Amino acid sequence: MGSALTSCSDSKPAICGHVSDLKKTVQNLGKPEGNQTTVQALSSDLNEVQRLTGLIVQEAKQQYAPQVDSLKTAATGASAAANAAKANPSASTLTSVASAVSNLVTATQNLATAVSGTC
Repeated sequence: MGSALTSCSDSKPAICGHVSDLKKTVQNLGKPEGNQTTVQALSSDLNEVQRLTGLIVQEAKQQYAPQVDSLKTAATGASAAANAAKANPSASTLTSVASAVSNLVTATQNLATAVSGTC
């Protein structure tokens, strides 16, 4: 019986694992590890978001196009805001980062909801 459950979970589309990884990465955005600063952690996490977004784009095809387009836009916006904050840390650029990360969280949640029936 255990092997039947394993084969069932193994048959999930790859997008399921990538969306799960994306959710975890987004939940931990900017949490430093080791000697990282918050900005370094955010930059590293956003690189991972971009990588996972690329994989999701390849797998989603047209089925989740609206959610994936929103995710791509949000991920690009968050990376741009983080780069601006890294280059010129100020209240304004950090406010932009917070807004962009909020958009990324929403886009990730919307995609996760859309794929939940598949996964």
